[in-house]
Amino acid sequence: MAKAANVNASKKGPKSSVATAPYLLRSRRMPTDTNPDGKDRSVEVRQGCLEEEVQEPASVDADMEEPQLPENESQFVVSVTGEMEHRRTKFDMKIRKLRKSTVVLWERGDRYKVRLHHVLAQRAEWARALKVVKERSERAEEAELDALAEKAEMEEELKMAEERAERAEEDEREAKMEVEEMEKELRVAEGRTGRAERTWRAAKAENARIEGQLREAVEQMKRAEAGERIAKAETADVKERWLKATEQTERAENSERTLKVATAEMEEALRRAEEREKRTEQAEQAAKAETAEVKEELRKAEERAEEAENTDLAKRMEIAEENAKRSQSQMMRYWLALTKERREAQLLREQLANGEPEAGFAQGPEYCDPLPDRPF
Repeated sequence: MAKAANVNASKKGPKSSVATAPYLLRSRRMPTDTNPDGKDRSVEVRQGCLEEEVQEPASVDADMEEPQLPENESQFVVSVTGEMEHRRTKFDMKIRKLRKSTVVLWERGDRYKVRLHHVLAQRAEWARALKVVKERSERAEEAELDALAEKAEMEEELKMAEERAERAEEDEREAKMEVEEMEKELRVAEGRTGRAERTWRAAKAENARIEGQLREAVEQMKRAEAGERIAKAETADVKERWLKATEQTERAENSERTLKVATAEMEEALRRAEEREKRTEQAEQAAKAETAEVKEELRKAEERAEEAENTDLAKRMEIAEENAKRSQSQMMRYWLALTKERREAQLLREQLANGEPEAGFAQGPEYCDPLPDRPF
């Protein structure tokens, strides 16, 4: 019979989801966050509680009478069923209260979460503000240290400027003393200016005379160039005679060996002439350098003549004049030797290029080698 009562009680019990709420709370399967549709979970649960809430009995315990022994089995079943219904009703009431308190706790939790997020945001802002304040204080300290360093540098520079000012004052006093001494020397030098001017005029006249000699040397060089042109004309005459000799050499026999020997001699003579020409050019360059040195000495002599006081300028001018004459004569000798060597080298080159044997004219046409015809 107890089993039947339990079965009837289970059958008569309401088929609702109220009994699943404690299970979900105990198993912690009910989330506290929002649903995918964006609504709060606590609001939905509270609305469900309000919908499922039914009117509670006014006085369940007051209506219950003391249990009496049933007269028969059916009465016992009815009493057991009523007791189970009463217990189920009390249990449902407790569940509703728990659900209401759970909804309230969820709402409080949501408010606490919002407040916590707000507090954390304020804390982060305060941390950032504190960091900014620290950075500003550090920059202020660095700026203060830089200002102190600059102040120390400025003080050091001020000390150095004061020292430089003192040294400048000392230099100014020394300069004033030197100016006074120079004024004394100037007054002494003014008395010697007349003699220096006369010496300078004499040196200037000597310089003009040396320039005249240089012009004469240039004229001699021009005459030497005219002689070179005459030598070229003589070379043309020699070419004409060589043409005549060429006609005679056509009848000569066994001339190949002699031509080779003569050509070798001419090449050797040309080499020696080129070497002499190089030496002559070097000598000419040395003469030019010596002439430049002499001119430099003359210029220095003129400068010293302006500053000379009681020196024997006449002897120095004579020495300079002798040096100039010597260098001029040496330069002329070098130039004449160079002109001569150039003329000989040119003749040897022309003879070698034209195949003209140097020994053929002296020994006669029978010793000349046959030469090819060359137009001139």
